[in-house]
Order: sequence, then structure tokens, then C-alpha cells
Amino acid sequence: MATPLRILVVDDDPGMRDGVALSLKRSGSSVDQARDGEEALRMVRPGGYGAVVADLHLPGMDGLQLTARLKAVDPSLPILLITAASDPQAAREAARLGAFDVLSRPFSPEELPAALQKALNSEEHLMAKEPAEAPLILTQDPALGETLALARRAADSR
Repeated sequence: MATPLRILVVDDDPGMRDGVALSLKRSGSSVDQARDGEEALRMVRPGGYGAVVADLHLPGMDGLQLTARLKAVDPSLPILLITAASDPQAAREAARLGAFDVLSRPFSPEELPAALQKALNSEEHLMAKEPAEAPLILTQDPALGETLALARRAADSR
């Protein structure tokens, strides 16, 4: 059985936050919730969440600021923003900052999980998750060379 996708939902409106969380739980995801951007930032660690769904209009730190800060913590993290009012300028800025998409409310119960799946399957997300190549380290010391070779084999076995 596959591990459920762990998603963080960020919205200051408890009803909206619970509704989004319920929709995602019904699609098989594990969901945590945060009331605002500051709480979300305290919860997110690299690789800790499979995705974040956040309201564009949060008190204090808005969804755009949150997107920039989350991408600094975990560049491969897919972020979907949701908003009650369509704002093309905000959508462009969200994309520039690294959000995958901006969904306008109301949306169907199937639309959010489908958008998340699209984000997770995007080339940008898949490339960001690929490990970077290890730097080449040259040495003339045979003992250090053996140690480095052992470390490389151990890393490759993961």
C-alpha cells in the first residue's frame, strides 16, 4: 500500500480550511492544517510535505510571500494557491515565485485533487526532486580515495 501524500492546507478561514482538507482526505491524502503563513513556515521542512495548498489572501504574510518563503525552504515543493477573486496579475506573480497554479473558488471537489496530481506530475516538480550530481573530488591519497569510493557506493545504494 502506497504512503498517502502529505499535504499542508493554509487558510485563515476555518470553514474553508476544513473543506479543502476534507476534499483532499477523501482523495486519499494525509492533511495537516495551518491558520496563517507563519504557522505554515514553522511546520514545513525539506521533504516533509508532498504539496501545500494555501489561500492567496492570508492575514500578515499573503500567499505570494508564503510561496517565496516555502520555495526557499523546499524548492521542489508543489504549491497551489486558492482565491475567491480571479486576479491575473497575482497569478503571474505566483507563477514567477514558483507556485504551480492559482485556483479560483468555487471549484469542484474533483478539481483540487486533479490540480495537485498535475503539479506532482509536472516536469518542473520531477526535475526538482532529482538529486544533483555529486561533485568530483580528486585526491592522490589512496586511503582517502578508498573512503570516497566507499561513500559513493553507500550513497548509490540508497
